[in-house]
Amino acid sequence: MNFLNHKLRRDVLQNWTQFFSVFLMALLSVLVYVGLEGVWYGMQTSVDTFIEESQLADSWIYATGFTDEDIETIHYIDGVEEISVKTSLQVSATMSDIDTQLLLETPGTGNISTPFIVDGQNISSELIGIWINLEYAEAHDLLVGNIISIELYDTHAELEILGIIQSPTRMYFTGTPDFIGPNARLHGYGIISEQVLSEKLQFSGLPNLIEIRGIENHVRHVAPDLLRESYLSYFNQSTLFEVSNATSRAGMLRNISFLFSFIFILLSILAMYTTIKRLIEAQTGDIATLKALGYSNIAIGFHYTSYGLLIGGIGAIIGVLLSPLVSLFVLQSQQFMFSVPDWGIAYTWTSLVVMVFVVSICVLSAFWASRKSRTGLPALFLRGNTIKIGKSSFFEKIDLLWEKLSFGSKWTFRDGTSNPIRILMGIIGVSGSMMLLLAGFGMMDSMNALVENSFGIEYSYTYRARINRFNTIDENANLQQDLGGQWIQILQAQITSIDDEHRVLTIFDEGIYFDLGTTEGEPMEQDGVYISIGFANHAGLQVGDHLSMRVSLDVNEYEFEIVGIVAPSTPQGIFITVKTWENAGGNFQPSDLLIGGHVILSQLEDDMRIESITLMEDQRTNALELIDSFGGIIRLIVILGIMLVIVILYNLGALNFTERTRDYATLRVLGFHRREIRQLVMRENLITTVIGWLIGIPLGQWFLEQYTGALSLESHIIFFPYLTTTSLVIASIIAIGFSLTTTFLLGRRIKNIDMVEAIKGVE
Repeated sequence: MNFLNHKLRRDVLQNWTQFFSVFLMALLSVLVYVGLEGVWYGMQTSVDTFIEESQLADSWIYATGFTDEDIETIHYIDGVEEISVKTSLQVSATMSDIDTQLLLETPGTGNISTPFIVDGQNISSELIGIWINLEYAEAHDLLVGNIISIELYDTHAELEILGIIQSPTRMYFTGTPDFIGPNARLHGYGIISEQVLSEKLQFSGLPNLIEIRGIENHVRHVAPDLLRESYLSYFNQSTLFEVSNATSRAGMLRNISFLFSFIFILLSILAMYTTIKRLIEAQTGDIATLKALGYSNIAIGFHYTSYGLLIGGIGAIIGVLLSPLVSLFVLQSQQFMFSVPDWGIAYTWTSLVVMVFVVSICVLSAFWASRKSRTGLPALFLRGNTIKIGKSSFFEKIDLLWEKLSFGSKWTFRDGTSNPIRILMGIIGVSGSMMLLLAGFGMMDSMNALVENSFGIEYSYTYRARINRFNTIDENANLQQDLGGQWIQILQAQITSIDDEHRVLTIFDEGIYFDLGTTEGEPMEQDGVYISIGFANHAGLQVGDHLSMRVSLDVNEYEFEIVGIVAPSTPQGIFITVKTWENAGGNFQPSDLLIGGHVILSQLEDDMRIESITLMEDQRTNALELIDSFGGIIRLIVILGIMLVIVILYNLGALNFTERTRDYATLRVLGFHRREIRQLVMRENLITTVIGWLIGIPLGQWFLEQYTGALSLESHIIFFPYLTTTSLVIASIIAIGFSLTTTFLLGRRIKNIDMVEAIKGVE
């Protein structure tokens, strides 16, 4: 056994490049899965802990105002365990000459959705001041004790910052539906006492928000009828965007992790198997010698399985040890988008299972590759290679076709049909590499396409002006006359025909700044409603179905026919023209005016009829920041995909060369020049590469669809798969380029073949 151990050390040193590729694939396979698991499971654990410790509400109701009778009735709705009544309102604050918006709430009447105190005093209804969120404070260099000036309508107030907080209801706070990602520079939130609300801001309205604890409650069904004209909207943890995006992001990353790790590990298995097979098949003479010296099949089998156990085991262990680095790298790209007190990485027992699985593959590959030599007669393997007998195919019997082929074509065809497994492995290697590369490049293309479509094609305005809610009809008419633009109204709609599900309703007037065609390429001009593709898929709706709904501030129920499916990235809801809405009896009260670049910003800022302004430039920047949060994962996919391409294609090429050494030597003895033999090698590998490339393109597009589907939230945002020609060309160059380069490099080894050793008979 000491001799076999010595042989193992010698083999590792002499064939370190091949062993290193096995080590690298084992390391990367474990590193990819365990590293990504540390991210999604760590995020899930961190978010769940925050939700539990803060006693996050299960649902929220917004209204123009709740009377004492409303509050009492809601408290006794079936399934409601506890409620907290709050007042929520939007104020403006100027920070370093930047107009910002703050969403302020009162502490509430119950111990629900308790904010985490980062710094400062505990929240108290008896203190005069304000608690602001951490991200807004950091964006504007605010500290506890600073004074902040806020404005509600025409009332100004100077408030001392009493504390810095993070709220469980604002884990993914955008401040406005206009932004798809957090923008702490322009939007923040805070807590103020009832005393500040009444004395400092002169607000005397009714509370307008109720938070509810109780998972299985019937509030969603009861609230619209109870509150009638004062009802605004209902949310639960699955539909409140600030919460659902945080709770679902871990699931999105988990799906990406599973998809990528599954494909990566499968291809890594191919790379490990081919490498170990090539290593051991090159030692058939050594195996025969060991058998002749009296070593048993069991001892020889254990010796060669130790190849896989040693190299695969070391790779897997180092992969586990390095995985926290990957986890922290990816987590850092995600956590700045979310407001959670404590971030950390965490792992499950699945990581250990993956590690054992990868090592087992290495061990089984080594055992299987040495099986034939171990169980055969030593005399048949002492020459170091067995002779494989080619077989005639059906195609060769068609004389008219077969005789027209050149010798090179005949040789390539017969060699391929005699070794279908080898050809299949080559095709799988190239197609799998293309699949990973297309998915990686396509993810970035798909995200960039979302930005270009949402903020340039679907919406083409320069400014989005949120109008003052107290404007009269004449003031709004004059506003549009002065500035031009296109009116839209955003409402919350309760879909009574689908279990009272809530969706965003967009009512749009005629204009040039909102252009969202149907999936059939038709403009939205018909009488009826259009629904987004995410909503359609979620609810199982199609064109021709009917939809019943009730909207905020309206007691009437409206029924429309679905006349088209549209494909916006966001929002995922319902769209209807003003004409159709008013013909159905609805009251159009515009909330936003979409304005072009013919108006200067200062003109809008000085207009008292406008409450707030959103620039499309800021929306694009915000969307690009969201995309950047996925950049770490995408770059990881591309880099690992390229590494996998190199290792797989080199190993497959080297295995093919090892198996056909005798064939090349025979052709050389028969008088073929090295150049002619290299052309034969290039011909077969080129065919394999092209077939794998052609198969890899649709597989890559399919894989890209799975990735974008894993990132999408049907209730809020949809990523559509998109692959540019440039990305396709780059991925093709990488896959085909490495395949042909490997073939060329291995072809140069033909001149080093010892022809006597390669074709001699058994001694």
